[in-house]
Amino acid sequence: MAVVGFGVGALAGLGYMYRKMNTKVMPIANIDGKGNSFLFSEPPPVDVIARRVENPTDDSGLKITLFQYQACPFCTKVRAYLDFAGVSYDVVEVNPVTKKQVGWSIYKKVPTVIIKVKEGYQQLNDSSMIISSLASFLREKNQDLLKIVKFYPVVEYSEEDGSKRSEIMNRYFLMFGDEEPVDRTKESIVEERRWRKWSDDVLMHTLSPNIYRTWDESVAAFRMFDKNGDWERIFSYWERQLVIYVGAAAMYMIGKRLKKRHNLLEDVRLSLYQEVNHFMKAVKSKGTPFLGGDLPNLADLAVYACLVSIDGSVAFDDLLSNSSVAPWYTRMQQVIESRRGNVIRI
Repeated sequence: MAVVGFGVGALAGLGYMYRKMNTKVMPIANIDGKGNSFLFSEPPPVDVIARRVENPTDDSGLKITLFQYQACPFCTKVRAYLDFAGVSYDVVEVNPVTKKQVGWSIYKKVPTVIIKVKEGYQQLNDSSMIISSLASFLREKNQDLLKIVKFYPVVEYSEEDGSKRSEIMNRYFLMFGDEEPVDRTKESIVEERRWRKWSDDVLMHTLSPNIYRTWDESVAAFRMFDKNGDWERIFSYWERQLVIYVGAAAMYMIGKRLKKRHNLLEDVRLSLYQEVNHFMKAVKSKGTPFLGGDLPNLADLAVYACLVSIDGSVAFDDLLSNSSVAPWYTRMQQVIESRRGNVIRI
C-alpha cells in the first residue's frame, strides 16, 4: 500500500508539475534597439506580491520589484543591500521548480529586479550587478540609471568544449562618474571588490554542501524555506510539496557534486568554518566593527547574506559554535534591521 501510494503521489505530482511548466506566460516586449535587451514598455505580470517593504525615509525615487527565491543566498544579498540602503521594494516569490513567475523574461534566473524608469521598465540581472548599479545610482541620484546599466555589458564567449557562456563585465565595480570619491580610498575600493568576489567564488560554494549535507538536513532546510518564505500563503499545497521534496532531493545531490567540484574538505563543516574565520581575520585586522569601518560596506553585506541564507539550519548553529563570527553577525543584524523599512505582507 505504501509503494502504491507513493507511486500515485509521484505521478500526480509530476502531472501537476508538467501542467504548471507548460502554462504559457507571454514574454513582454523589449523597446530598446540599442543593445539594452532588458528595457520593457510595460511592467511584468505579477500574480502575487509576497510582501512589501515600505521605508518612509526613502527618497531614492525608485520603484523596485524583486523576483526571488527566499532561501537563495544571491537573493538574500540583494535584500540585505536594499534594506541597508533604506529603500522601499516589492517582493515576488518565484517557484523554484516551475519558475512561472519569471516566464515573461528570457532570463530565468533569480534574483532579478525590475525598476520603473522614465523610458519604461528596466530589468537588472545578477546579484552583484544589481547591487553595483543601484549603489552607483544612489551615490548621485541625479544620474541616469540607464546610462549606469550600460557600464555592465554582457559578454558571450565559448569554452574549450564548445559550450556557450556569458559574463557581466564590471559587476563588482561602482561607477563614480568623472570625479574621484572623496569618502573612499582606492585601497578600500579595491579591497571591497576583492572580498565581494571572494564571497561569490569561495564562501558561497561552501553553503549548499553544508545545509544539504544529509537527506534529513536537506528536507529540514526546505521546510525552513517553506516557513520563512511564507509558501503556505503564496503557493498551493501541491506546489509546496513538490518544491520541498523535489528540491530537497535535487539539492542533496547537487551538494555532493559541489563538494567535489570545489575541493571542500571531507567534513564540509570544516571548510565553512575555515572560510568564515578567514573573513573574520580580515575584519579583526581593521580594528573596526566591520570590514567597511564603523558601517558595513558591500563586502560585509555579501558575506552577511551568505550566512543569513542558512540561518535557522543545523549548519548555521554549528558555525556559531565553531567560529568567531557571532559578534560580527549580531552587529550586522542590528544595523540592517535599524535601516529596513516596514515589512507588510500583502
